[in-house]
Amino acid sequence: MLVISYVFGRRERDTHDFFLGGRRIPPVIACLSFVATEISALTIVGMPDKAYVDDWRWIQFIIGLALARLIVAFLFIPAFYKYNCTSIYEFLGHRFGMATQYTGSIYFLGTRLLASGVRLYVTCMAVGVILDWPLAATITLFTAVSIVFIAFGGIKAVVWAGAYEAVFFVAVGIGVVTYLHYHIDGGLATALQTAGEAGRLSTFYFRFNLSDASTFWAGVAGGLFTGLVSFGADQEMVQRLLTVQTRRSSQKAIVATIVTALPVYWLYLFVGTLLYVFYQQHTNLVLPQEHKEIFPHFA
Repeated sequence: MLVISYVFGRRERDTHDFFLGGRRIPPVIACLSFVATEISALTIVGMPDKAYVDDWRWIQFIIGLALARLIVAFLFIPAFYKYNCTSIYEFLGHRFGMATQYTGSIYFLGTRLLASGVRLYVTCMAVGVILDWPLAATITLFTAVSIVFIAFGGIKAVVWAGAYEAVFFVAVGIGVVTYLHYHIDGGLATALQTAGEAGRLSTFYFRFNLSDASTFWAGVAGGLFTGLVSFGADQEMVQRLLTVQTRRSSQKAIVATIVTALPVYWLYLFVGTLLYVFYQQHTNLVLPQEHKEIFPHFA
């Protein structure tokens, strides 16, 4: 991360570079960085836990996220580029006045600080489990690295590091699946059969039930509205889309995330399913005290 920060940060000339990367980021890099920001450590640790304990119904939520991307691409992004916004809350200033812009910015900073704190905690929890480090020391180290990384490198460092993360997420997921394939008796075929018999592969649940949040309709609706908030009104996410040169390139970047994010979600759900079968077969192995630690514990 520090190398990436140095390579891209040394070319910073002004705030236009720092916040928008001079709008010279390739769309494919913006796309990958968007995916990495959406996925984050929370998903990498949480998806295997979800599949290990339950099933694959989370994919219903992802369908809603895909619909939200299309709305953001053709409704939100043209407005941001029309006013040449550095921050998406700048659009609120043009539309409703400066008081609204400041209010939106303050709410973003407060809620994003809390959300980033959760992601920082999850990351450090995983590293602490793997390397047997104290949580406080891990958080301190990660925080210091993050401050130096962002302050020197700006948005270009953040976007390129995100692209690296996205590629790494996929490579690691494939590596873990391959490892589990060779350490589960009967390989993937037996694993899928065992998981299917245990109901761990259930994906779509089309029954109408207003009290059940796991139905297809609830999942899609939840994903749609969550996606509109996250992809269209969250500066951390949209900022990546504003680093490319044109509105059309930005729209292509977010639409492309539909086919790049879904496989990553599915991959880590698959990891969780394989972990379920792996520990079913290897009953002599010690499980973590909490299921949310299953993936870092296995690693």
